[in-house]
Amino acid sequence: AFCGGGCGGAEQLRDLAVSTIEGMQVAWLSGTDVRRHLSVELTATDLAGRRADASPGSRHTKYLRVELASVMSLDNPPVDLGAVVFGDSFLDAACAGGLCLPLTGAVPRLTGWLAAGQEEDTSHMEHMVQRLRASNKHVHSTMGSLVRDDPLPGVRMLTGCDDMPSLSGDLWVLQKGLVYSSKRLGSIVVDLEHHVASADFFPESETLSLKFKEGVTQWGILEGGSGGGLTLCPGTSDRKVFSREILPALRDTLKSLNISVTTTPSLPPNLLAHAKKTDGDKVSVNDISSPPHSAFLSTYERLDASGHSPSALAGPAEPRSGGGGGLPLVVL
Repeated sequence: AFCGGGCGGAEQLRDLAVSTIEGMQVAWLSGTDVRRHLSVELTATDLAGRRADASPGSRHTKYLRVELASVMSLDNPPVDLGAVVFGDSFLDAACAGGLCLPLTGAVPRLTGWLAAGQEEDTSHMEHMVQRLRASNKHVHSTMGSLVRDDPLPGVRMLTGCDDMPSLSGDLWVLQKGLVYSSKRLGSIVVDLEHHVASADFFPESETLSLKFKEGVTQWGILEGGSGGGLTLCPGTSDRKVFSREILPALRDTLKSLNISVTTTPSLPPNLLAHAKKTDGDKVSVNDISSPPHSAFLSTYERLDASGHSPSALAGPAEPRSGGGGGLPLVVL
């Protein structure tokens, strides 16, 4: 709407966003005052990082941020669940009929899922691990000491959640506990004796699934995912360490704690596909040679060649000789 000239400023964009969200009739927003708590911010930045003209067609990177604060739960009485924020960086071309190039199109839409309390848990976990690493005399009161001095990086967590089906993170192993830490999620601390009701091992995919006891508080992705537990597979980690050292040791520990342990040949189909994923969670913008990017840059060149006259878009770009031309377009 913005790039096409339908909305010229943040207030018009806000009105459009409010009417769009209200028109979607999302059930879990029925207790939230969208019109009161939704905000839209549109900014632009030049190549020096300074605030710049954010009007349609200006040759600056623009950032559109939409926030819905005070999302209320459907409980009685309702609970304030916090805010949902969406943002995209993009370029647009004047007189190009709404042509837009999202620079953040390749970034996963759900890049974090932290809930109340989990931020503190993550901070406490980091301090706890550092104390345990400092000396083998430092022992956690219920989970014991570290089995490995360093975490095993690249372990993949399977969530069963469509929006974030898997995560890559570091796994710390204690005598009777686990700490799983992901840059996109935060940290999850699992006390095997106090949190885990049962465990299931899947030998074909070298995967472990821990089911939590009833009443165990589950934050963020644990609450949003399916199964009420934590499912881990090798991912990009050292499979020999994960499968031959960590999994057997965990099986023995769980049995010694009288926790039910079962073996199932294969994972459920919805998890199996993501368990086979071996690449990391690298985030980058799209390749500059991809068709959408090429088309956008070609349009910019044609506009430059004609002094940004709308008629320049009517036909193919004319070949130019010599230097000349407009400003270079730098995409970082």
